[in-house]
Amino acid sequence: GGTNGALPKLKFLGLSFCDTNVSPALLPPHRAAWGKIIPTPERSQQSYEGGGGWCSPTSLSMVLSRWAAVAHRPDWDFDAPATAAAVFDHNFSRATGNWPFNTAFAGSLQGLRACVTRFSDISELEDWIVAGIPVIISARYDLLQDGRAEDLSGHLTVCRGFTENGDRVINDPWTYVKVASVRHVYKRANVIRAWATSRNTVYLVYPENWPLPADRFGHW
Repeated sequence: GGTNGALPKLKFLGLSFCDTNVSPALLPPHRAAWGKIIPTPERSQQSYEGGGGWCSPTSLSMVLSRWAAVAHRPDWDFDAPATAAAVFDHNFSRATGNWPFNTAFAGSLQGLRACVTRFSDISELEDWIVAGIPVIISARYDLLQDGRAEDLSGHLTVCRGFTENGDRVINDPWTYVKVASVRHVYKRANVIRAWATSRNTVYLVYPENWPLPADRFGHW
């Protein structure tokens, strides 16, 4: 709607389509990502009063902080409370987990590009890690690790790399930092299953001049 009657300038328009009747063929793993870990600040939503529903803005805050350090752009660095305030959906969800609201905020920052899209499978995620870009993924919390109680709500985490055997290294904002590190290693099969519940939804956030991986299927 703009500010004080001034209309906003359209910077980027992203459209994502999903045919739920199609099951994409499995792709071979991109093993160049195995053993690659992208340094990414670790933050916990449980560290903030009222942060119980802040998995999305806290994940986004971690990625913004990563790029702020790499590009020497302190104006890109927002803590979780500031990010949560910026992405809050006042009309529809009354919460901070609206996917496009999160990427719209990140993309509004000068020099950054951000969008919501879906990948075919984990191989495309590996493409982005090889390119040095951490990716925020939507994956059910209870399915990420064996033995957790059923939780049907969505959850956002930051994929920052892969172990030598292809398991995923993730910054999980739903971490009580007094007893555990925000950095987790989740089994590859578990992440594939948990991520599939959102049909492999991701937030892509990166500097506009950063080299991107080859777009094999028109997903970015």
